[in-house]
Amino acid sequence: MYGAALPTWLLLYNCWAALAFMLPEYKRNPALRSHLDATSTGAALLVLSGLLGPEVLLFTCDARLPAVEATLSRGAAQGLRQLAVLQHVLHGVPLLLGSYLLHSLGAGGAWEELSLGVLLVSVAALVFGLPWLIVEFSQPRNMVPESLEAGVTYYSRRGSVS
Repeated sequence: MYGAALPTWLLLYNCWAALAFMLPEYKRNPALRSHLDATSTGAALLVLSGLLGPEVLLFTCDARLPAVEATLSRGAAQGLRQLAVLQHVLHGVPLLLGSYLLHSLGAGGAWEELSLGVLLVSVAALVFGLPWLIVEFSQPRNMVPESLEAGVTYYSRRGSVS
């Protein structure tokens, strides 16, 4: 029950992160602006991926924008990376503390399976997922295949990109 506000909190955080970094980028980046103004699907994809979080928005931009000769600036990409790390901290730590306090100090009730599962997943996300995310984001890579950079994508019969 204490976690009922978490989806709303994450959605608000993701909306704020997407707006805070994509609106100034839209104003500064003429290639991005012309792509989003010309195609409604590009804008819809970025809006939907922005709702899923800063790291999903960053991945979508890295995967889709080079095909239309647009990229994010380094400042916007770095800001999205920092917000992705901050999201894990701002979401995971209060979830751990709230869960621990409610079950250990509060009512003193027994740990039911769902609460224990949420606690274990939160601990795993902070212990394993957060350091991995920091390492991955500290080493920026070009996630776009070379064929997309050249503007040509070849699809084989089995559906893989070559």
